[in-house]
Amino acid sequence: MADLDELRRTLRAQEALAPDPGAVLAAALRQLRRRGRGSR
Repeated sequence: MADLDELRRTLRAQEALAPDPGAVLAAALRQLRRRGRGSR
């Protein structure tokens, strides 16, 4: 059971470090819009 607890702790730590999906999407959309304007 100790292995399972360790796995859970590791997954929680990774979730804490993961960026917010909404923020990632917003940043990607901003970059795409900038590129779109520059190429026209």
